[in-house]
Amino acid sequence: MYYEDIFKPNSEPVKLIVTNLNENISDKIFYDYFSRWGQIQSIKVMRDASTNLCRGFGYVTFTNNVSTIRCFHDNPHSIGNNKVNISTIRNNITVSLF
Repeated sequence: MYYEDIFKPNSEPVKLIVTNLNENISDKIFYDYFSRWGQIQSIKVMRDASTNLCRGFGYVTFTNNVSTIRCFHDNPHSIGNNKVNISTIRNNITVSLF
């Protein structure tokens, strides 16, 4: 995936997958961390059904892809003590921009 794919006029917002999350991360911390780059359309921290602990990854989608690019430019990312990895999801395929 290249910038041209993200900046297409009227393109759908790009979903990001965030990996290496701490098992104790809260939805609020996850939301607050990413909201610094723009308005968020949706977030989802994936949790174990029996323990409710984070499974190590989550998803974030900004309302526009300009915010997605801003987020990537501030790489590397750390939430708490964890360096996290961010990739894009398009057509159910995970692709790193950089």
